[in-house]
Amino acid sequence: MQNGKVQEDVADNSFANYVKFVSKLGCIADIMDQVEISPADITAQAIVKLFDKAELNNQTFHVFNPHLVQLSKLLEADGRSIATVSFENFIDRLICYLQHNGDCALIGRFLLRMGWQENQELTRKFDLLILQDKTAKILQDLKFTWQRNPVLWLDNHCFEKFPFFSGTFQPC
Repeated sequence: MQNGKVQEDVADNSFANYVKFVSKLGCIADIMDQVEISPADITAQAIVKLFDKAELNNQTFHVFNPHLVQLSKLLEADGRSIATVSFENFIDRLICYLQHNGDCALIGRFLLRMGWQENQELTRKFDLLILQDKTAKILQDLKFTWQRNPVLWLDNHCFEKFPFFSGTFQPC
């Protein structure tokens, strides 16, 4: 993403649809606000650091940015207002959106990304445990560091390719 480009089929991208939906809804649940963003070019740099080290052969690495980002703050820095609300309030707004919008494809993609299916405990999805300590330590020893400030990514125009940031749903 160093050159400001994102994948060509951004309309089918799971994260892009997640951002699109919460943007249209105008809010995000507090337990959903922390997201992992690993730009492809930076992740590739990490992989290259690990690539040709003989002592690292035949090992498994979990290469992703360990610094979670508050999506609401990232969007706010890009001029988009997203309220952080309780999970219960978010679900109420989601239900209201479902009742008043025919955008079934976007809603379906959002629900699919969330893994919300019938008879599942909705909040269980957010019990996230990241086990990356080994990879992070090796990358640190190889003088690789992940960016902590995601606002810098906005300079790469990563959201310009998301052609859906128009309008916000008016809650019930």
